[in-house]
Amino acid sequence: MPTMLNLLQDPEEDVRIAAIHAAVALRALRPVLILEELLKFDKLIHIEWRNLVAKLQDLDWQTHRSAWDKIPQLARSISLATNRQVPDFETPIMAALQDPSPDVPLCALTTLAKLAEIAGFRAVVLHLIPCVIACFSDNRNEIRLQSLRAALCLAEYDDFHPRIYQGVQKIISTSKDRDGKVRSTSLKLLLKLAEGFTGKIPEKIKQTAPHLLTLLQHQSTRRNAVALLTCLAEDQEGSFLSSCLSG
Repeated sequence: MPTMLNLLQDPEEDVRIAAIHAAVALRALRPVLILEELLKFDKLIHIEWRNLVAKLQDLDWQTHRSAWDKIPQLARSISLATNRQVPDFETPIMAALQDPSPDVPLCALTTLAKLAEIAGFRAVVLHLIPCVIACFSDNRNEIRLQSLRAALCLAEYDDFHPRIYQGVQKIISTSKDRDGKVRSTSLKLLLKLAEGFTGKIPEKIKQTAPHLLTLLQHQSTRRNAVALLTCLAEDQEGSFLSSCLSG
């Protein structure tokens, strides 16, 4: 019967990754490991990570996509097992977000949103938020939409709000996008940011009020426009909003 360490060195990638998940679970049940076993486990799990990251450069799309799908799973195991952030991941993400093929940045944005769920990887995600913001103005609808969706996922974590807010002007611009889904998602993101402020909501968000009134006329944006207007109206400095609506 193969041992866990044997499975971690299996020629099949799926077997190795499954073995890593199992090893992490067993390690939680039996936290006291001998030093030799611990060092070998950490070495193998990081080798697997490097191999997976290397596949992000593969020209074969199926290999490439499969690697993106497995990155969050392996990242979660690494975070639990080693309790430290894995290096050499920012560069592949940044390169992917600038790839001319839409499929590659779409995968990268989806992966980035999933990595935000893993505490050990949030420092990496934080550094990459400006790259996500840059995608808000991409000339491809699907990239603009997915980047806003990724930012909306990141906005679930308060620590990311200040960095996302740095792109508020671009978010406001996308609320005027020709694509209804892009407009609607940008309003959701603005609402999430507005709700995250304690006290006074920034003027840049308040100044969207007149534009929000025009969005009430569109089925795709009506609900989110109402939600954001309501949030602005409930702000303790709501007199600005009142003047916009009366004008």
